[in-house]
Amino acid sequence: MLCDKFVEDESLNKTISNIVGGNMKIVEDYAQRKVDESKESIVINLRKEGFKIADIARITDASKDFVKKTLSK
Repeated sequence: MLCDKFVEDESLNKTISNIVGGNMKIVEDYAQRKVDESKESIVINLRKEGFKIADIARITDASKDFVKKTLSK
């Protein structure tokens, strides 16, 4: 990390790393939720078009459990 080059205090360096790492996790979680929301819309639309669960899972590259959970909402 960049703080390794500029912060000599190991405790402060660790604190900065944890904060930045935590923020990155928040961003990753947000991005994953957006992907899942998009997939959910596609799953629902494919089901309306008459596709079977196995086909929807294959087309969307999602698990059958994800497809079933989405359709049960």
